[in-house]
Amino acid sequence: MIHNLELGEKQLSSTKKLDEIDAKILKDLLKDGRKNFTKIAEEAGVSKNIIWQHYKKMKTEGIIAGSTIKLKYANLGYNTMVSLFVNVQPQKQDQILRSILKIPNVYSVTPLNTGSDLWVVATLKNNEELDRVNQSIKKLPSVISVRTEVWTGIRNTIEHLTVLSTNKTSGKTDTKIQANNNTGKTTDKIDEIDLQIIEKLIPNGRQSFRKIAKELKISTDTVSRRFRKLKQNGTIKATIQIDPIKLGYYALAYFRLEFVSQQNLSDIIETLAKIPDLEKIIKTSGSYDVCLFALITNIEQFIAIQDEIAAISGIRKINTVVQKITYPLPVPGSNMSTF
Repeated sequence: MIHNLELGEKQLSSTKKLDEIDAKILKDLLKDGRKNFTKIAEEAGVSKNIIWQHYKKMKTEGIIAGSTIKLKYANLGYNTMVSLFVNVQPQKQDQILRSILKIPNVYSVTPLNTGSDLWVVATLKNNEELDRVNQSIKKLPSVISVRTEVWTGIRNTIEHLTVLSTNKTSGKTDTKIQANNNTGKTTDKIDEIDLQIIEKLIPNGRQSFRKIAKELKISTDTVSRRFRKLKQNGTIKATIQIDPIKLGYYALAYFRLEFVSQQNLSDIIETLAKIPDLEKIIKTSGSYDVCLFALITNIEQFIAIQDEIAAISGIRKINTVVQKITYPLPVPGSNMSTF
């Protein structure tokens, strides 16, 4: 499963070494994809033109692969996020993947390295929708079984990758993510225009408000005002997308953990959050308590992360899957941190 994690000469030659300004730009725009370049320049102590040149260079090199928005799905009426692990007949993985993507409410489908498993993520409004998605998948030819894990929280940590650390920070990062204080549903009603603006921003989080206004036949001021409202009430968060391969990461490791008890859950999660190169942490109510996603550079780093997890008191079981990275992160319209 992990024999192919050694980086070859081609992968090594394609990675780019970041300087402090590059790292500053990436970290800032991962936190706020529409942050003003003038503000970044002031904080970095350089001119706006220098920031622009570094940004443009990273886009040309493919380090910055695009932009999108993260969403608080509860504010849009989707109160349940689930992972469905679908076991299929060998050689049928691609065919089933395409069929599952057509099912309403399915957010993403990722093939796992076993060749006979798919990881499906769905956004749902209620348990009835969960049952419908489950049954729709089970009815597909060549599907052997479906196992469901309901998400109870998510923490995104991609801006804290070690490759974005600089000498000024001595390689240390603050992995504590503050979720938006608005933990319930927004009191501001989200209407059709809001949803249309969101749809325009998912494929391009830096899309100009003027262009969105023109396409929706509304004023630029309306788009700007509604974006600010959606941002302030915690519904959306703009972010850039990065190509991990260009930064030296070759694989994505999924660590699914079962705890001895729920008594020290928060403490264990905070300890896990300090592990380098985590992309996100998901709490679930299924067979496993927590799922960690780590970006991997080589086999030695993978083993080091696995050993660090195994050394934490209170973890009963670890299940691991490793696969190559085939898409920029974060994926379009991914979930905003909730804890």
